[in-house]
Amino acid sequence: MSPRVGDAQLARARRTGTRNIGGKRSTGIGGSAASGSGECDAGARTAATLAAPPPGASILTLLLALACAPDKPDDTDLEDSGAVDTDVDLCTFYADADEDGWGVLAEASEADCDDPPAGVVDEPGDCDDTDAAVHPEAAERCNAVDDDCDGAIDDDPLDAPVGYPDVDGDGFGAAGGAVTACELPVGLVELGGDCDDADAAVHPGVEDLDCDNVDDDCDGAVDGGWRVPEDQLDIQVTLNSAPEGATICVGPGTYVTGLDFRGKGSRVVGREGAEVTIIDAAAAFSAVKFTSGEGADSVLEGFTIRNGSAPQGAGVYIQDASPTLRDLVITGNVCEDLSSAGRCEGAGVWISGGAPVFEDLEVRANIMHAAVSQGGGVFVSAGAPVFTRVTVADNTQEGVAGSSFLQGAGVFVNAASPALEDVTVSGNTQTYTGTGACNLDGAGVYAYAVDVAWSGLTVDGNEQHSNGANGNASGAGVYVAAASVLVLDGASITDNTVDATATYTNGYGAGVTAYAGVDLTLRNSVVSGNRITTGGTNLAHGGGFYGRTDVLFTLENTIVSGNVADAAYASGGALYLESADVTLTNVILAGNVVDGSGTGSGAGIFARNDTVTLTQVDVVGNDCASSVCEGVAFNIYTDVRLSFDGVNVVGNTGTSGRTSGGAIYEAYDGSTFTAVWSNLYDNESTELHGVGISAADGNLFVDPLYSDTSAADPLDWDLTLAAESPVRDAGNPGVSDLDGSRADVGAHGGPGGSW
Repeated sequence: MSPRVGDAQLARARRTGTRNIGGKRSTGIGGSAASGSGECDAGARTAATLAAPPPGASILTLLLALACAPDKPDDTDLEDSGAVDTDVDLCTFYADADEDGWGVLAEASEADCDDPPAGVVDEPGDCDDTDAAVHPEAAERCNAVDDDCDGAIDDDPLDAPVGYPDVDGDGFGAAGGAVTACELPVGLVELGGDCDDADAAVHPGVEDLDCDNVDDDCDGAVDGGWRVPEDQLDIQVTLNSAPEGATICVGPGTYVTGLDFRGKGSRVVGREGAEVTIIDAAAAFSAVKFTSGEGADSVLEGFTIRNGSAPQGAGVYIQDASPTLRDLVITGNVCEDLSSAGRCEGAGVWISGGAPVFEDLEVRANIMHAAVSQGGGVFVSAGAPVFTRVTVADNTQEGVAGSSFLQGAGVFVNAASPALEDVTVSGNTQTYTGTGACNLDGAGVYAYAVDVAWSGLTVDGNEQHSNGANGNASGAGVYVAAASVLVLDGASITDNTVDATATYTNGYGAGVTAYAGVDLTLRNSVVSGNRITTGGTNLAHGGGFYGRTDVLFTLENTIVSGNVADAAYASGGALYLESADVTLTNVILAGNVVDGSGTGSGAGIFARNDTVTLTQVDVVGNDCASSVCEGVAFNIYTDVRLSFDGVNVVGNTGTSGRTSGGAIYEAYDGSTFTAVWSNLYDNESTELHGVGISAADGNLFVDPLYSDTSAADPLDWDLTLAAESPVRDAGNPGVSDLDGSRADVGAHGGPGGSW
């Protein structure tokens, strides 16, 4: 019988043994894969067709459907292939050697979808199967590797730094122009936040404490947010509100207010300086106070403090506190008490206790009107304040009551230990215009019961004026008393004036007065151009120095020149000494003068009841212009022990026709004079009166041949010795100059003569 068409089709289907199931390929045992062109692909139906054949379906259609149905896991061989349950679902897998879940596309294989072999995965795309950190879902990092297998290296890496342009080179960049890259270009830095990339001083992390009206630390708050008047209007309110340690920055303007720190450890700063930033107390109270134990962190700087009014500390009042004050001008503050018992202290600055620090200040033109006035500029009683680079100038004290005591128009110090370095006290004035008695002491500096050493003190142009009926004016430059110990190194005490023209007013020590138990030392200093002028029959003692009553005077490497005592009775143009022990070493006494209508004594030194020792000294060109001159260079009045070693006494003259003792005049027997290795030459006729000197003691009588004495101001004389000077190497043979040779005679000889 000929086979039926349907049988042939079925047989062919069984031979090929192929089928398509949901896009996967299944293969029976003994069968081969079909390309989809057989009858099963063209007309086969699913098992559902067999279960419910459509109406009119032919036997051929059913057979084809049966042939194309897959084997089922029911131990039947629906494919008639000779094997039972042999069909599996195959999937493509990819080798994953680094076990990162991603395989290599080039290493694909097929395996049972439900039971793949070890070491394969169904996700391709790994571009480095030796590194588990490299695969398509990895984060790109700066490592020169294509971590995410997208074909680009280090593109948009997770750890790439952000770089900011840093134009000013301060290590911080500005936000604009930021770049993210593994390798930042030159000029970019990783720290951002710079709010001014044109100023290297402005960036995060700096202290915004300089009051420059700039947000230095880029935190959004200019000068820390404590500005007056920009943030708050009142200085005191701002100080009260600010936290401890804050800086209150005050802009230019006049602030009619007082300021009390009340213990706050904060800075109050006039940001544009004292010239334009003013605290004005409206003549109502002390302008500034520190009375709550403030320390060095309580700072006031950059202000003018003016128009305060108070009996103590009209400008600045400090009690038992140690604040820091710098860059201030303290001016125009007033104390006035016109009663007979009126008293004023520290019109500019008043200090009692503590150790306040003053730097770069001017205390200027403060005013006192009272019977007792102490410290027109600065008053210090107890404590240890420090003054550095301070000027105390043009302050005034005026006494108008029946009797007055004016002390320290510039600086008054009582039982305290202030430190002064590079301080100038100039142009301060004491004036008495009453009709009673007065005492004017220390127009420049008044120091009582102190033990201090001051460096670089300048006391210049201070004045005392007395029109009273009776009184004394002492120490127009410096007055020191009451068992004080005062050392001045590098001092300049010049052009201070005592003007005591009223009846019965005497003048003492225009440059320096030391009284009652004082130990005073001057080193490397100048005392020059100071002057006493008195009227009537009054006294003028000590144009340069006046020392009396148990005084120890030590002068070393110091010039005392051009000082004048002018009165009916003028004594001690350079130094007046009474009950003193005086030592002068490497000192010049030159061009000092006594003048007046009466008797002048000792244009160089007047000594009474003293021990006066001179070693390596030049006493040159001093002059007596009084009607009667008794001792031009020296007058040793009574009980004086005067000794010379290496001293030149040269060219001391009396312009009066009645001059005795051009070099030395002994007024009364009982004094002693010794001289060794010294030189007397060209002094006024009758060179020695009452004393003698012998060449046997190595003394000479020759022109020392000074380099130059032609200048009008003796301070400008050059008293070094010419090369051919006969007093070179003629000093004490037991003493050497710095070059090792025998000492020269005069101030430039000996081991201290290098100046």
